[in-house]
Amino acid sequence: MNYCLFPFADIYARVSQIFGVNRAAYARFGLEGHNGVDWAINVGTPILATADGEVTAAYRDPGGFGLHVRIKHPGFTAIYAHFSRCDVKTGDHVSAGQQLGLSGGAVGDPNAGNSTGPHLHLTIKPDEGGQTGYGGAVDPWPWLRAPGHVPGPAIATARVLHGLNVRKSPQAGADLPVIDYMNPGQLCQVDQINGDWGRRIAGRVEWICLRIGSTPLVDLTMLTPEPQPEPVALNVWAQAVDTWARSMGYTGPQVEG
Repeated sequence: MNYCLFPFADIYARVSQIFGVNRAAYARFGLEGHNGVDWAINVGTPILATADGEVTAAYRDPGGFGLHVRIKHPGFTAIYAHFSRCDVKTGDHVSAGQQLGLSGGAVGDPNAGNSTGPHLHLTIKPDEGGQTGYGGAVDPWPWLRAPGHVPGPAIATARVLHGLNVRKSPQAGADLPVIDYMNPGQLCQVDQINGDWGRRIAGRVEWICLRIGSTPLVDLTMLTPEPQPEPVALNVWAQAVDTWARSMGYTGPQVEG
């Protein structure tokens, strides 16, 4: 996995559109659905480079991405779309976390492009190619991480049985906003279980509710099995025991392998 930084400072900003949805809206672009992730953020939010790279394009696309920036990063190309102001130009070298411009997307802004309101759109296209039908793009979500956060190893794979909200702590409440959502049938990996909640492996701390009372919300039957130890030949085991015994002072007959 090629992890890269979030493209702006507020890693818990609301996701307004996930990857692969709204097929009808994107058919005119030759896509099977939305080819990135959208965040509903205020106009003027600083947009940051997710990694070191070179700007390959920075221009206005009135019918699509609007004012946007394309950067070739190590292992992937990223498209940052719907800017209100662009601070870089083609050929510039940028560093991870460097400001590329300010977000936009407001209706009526000539730089907005195909936008119904203020937001940032991010597309990621791996060098090895993406999903068929999405113009070489993949879901950006698994690629993103908060600065300093490294997900733990998977302990289970979860298959969502019902639509689920994703929260930043293992509890729900009015003061704990939804930061993402998962559709029925969607898979994710879990690296920690805390009561009725599971921590989803992602670039930031994210929790999903596993069950309500006795009603399961996800299928956790696909637990990652513990690795089985390599079988040890009897003669090797006997010699190991003999070596240990002699280190403890045993002076009896030598074990023959």
